[in-house]
Amino acid sequence: MTFVAQPAEPPILGPHRFLFRSARRRRRQRWVTVGIALGVVAAFCALGVLSMTLQLSRLGQGFSNLDHVFDQNGAGAAAVADGVAKDQGIPDGELTVAALNQERPGLAWVAGNVPLPTPGVASPTSVDGSGTHVVTAQRVSPIQGIPLPFCVLGLSVSSSTDPIVSQDHLPGTGSYWVTIGLPTRSCSADSSPNSGWKRANPEVVQALVEAHSAPSP
Repeated sequence: MTFVAQPAEPPILGPHRFLFRSARRRRRQRWVTVGIALGVVAAFCALGVLSMTLQLSRLGQGFSNLDHVFDQNGAGAAAVADGVAKDQGIPDGELTVAALNQERPGLAWVAGNVPLPTPGVASPTSVDGSGTHVVTAQRVSPIQGIPLPFCVLGLSVSSSTDPIVSQDHLPGTGSYWVTIGLPTRSCSADSSPNSGWKRANPEVVQALVEAHSAPSP
């Protein structure tokens, strides 16, 4: 008897096989979705880091440019006060806030021990004179959009024998400036440092002195 091989019948696929394929497809789709979501989050994080880096870079550039923008203001104010003392024939130590406000009201003078507020429309000028030198302080916000007030101090020294020359390690007479502090530090003429003074540009100081010249009678 001859037996003829019958073709193998395809296995019967039960509903569990379809369920298995469907579950595997859902898992694959879920992982694809998770991957896309992680990619989007990573992209946003990268953009955030880039934005923060650019802002810090701009902030650093603003700090480095501070010397070229506001450094002379304090020196100019100190030179203005010293000029008033010379006009009145008195040493800087005898200057009074009342006399300065009468002679140069545009700078809104206050005593050297008065902490200056955060700058607004016009920042007052703290002043303190002693012997043959005068110290001033002003608050400024140097960087547009970044409200970090700085304290800009000025110093005018009229005599090389003034004790401040050796105490503050100055090279001699003239106008000087320095910036100190952030919002947490007090800003006043009395808070001036004992070192770090930089010589001011005489032409810039003279321009500021002329801008605050005595009012016309």
